[in-house]
Amino acid sequence: MSNDDPFERLTEPTAENPFALAPGTDGETADAFARLARRRRRQRQWKWVTLGVLFLVLGGVAVFCIFFRRHFVREDLGQRLVITPLGHGAEEIYYGDGATEEQAHQLGAFLKQSGLFDGRNSKTVRLAKNGAGFVVQFVIADGMWDNQAVLELMQKVRAAMSRDLFGGAAVEVHLCEREVGMKQGELALIVRRTLK
Repeated sequence: MSNDDPFERLTEPTAENPFALAPGTDGETADAFARLARRRRRQRQWKWVTLGVLFLVLGGVAVFCIFFRRHFVREDLGQRLVITPLGHGAEEIYYGDGATEEQAHQLGAFLKQSGLFDGRNSKTVRLAKNGAGFVVQFVIADGMWDNQAVLELMQKVRAAMSRDLFGGAAVEVHLCEREVGMKQGELALIVRRTLK
């Protein structure tokens, strides 16, 4: 018996291996064991390859979702106008649904003059037409749409925008979440409070 073939020792009974192969079948059985061992080795390798591919696909989906939220979501909100660029973001206005770039610039100047755009941190506002009037959506911190002081301030801002900015046209102010949602099959800001 040579020490080169690990299956050769299976042909002789020993104290460690009392289940020795029957005489005359040892070569065929050893080949079968070798094939089985190779198959199991390949199966283990394919298991790791499959797991690796799965993790790559899941990672790709995660990157796509992050890119989708940051890139495509903003396109659904309208055209982007940066009022104040900041190192970590911007004070920005999205305009669309009939609102013009000139009206967005005027709104940006109004928000700077009123102190709502103060250059300290990122802020997002969306401007849209609503019949003969306007809808101005402010993205605010979670829960602030229930704060009485914020509601009073935004009522004053709404009245001032109607009077000073839009020539007496009706202005509806929406206080919105930071997250976006689906509305009639399109991505939109989630409105938590409406002021008329």
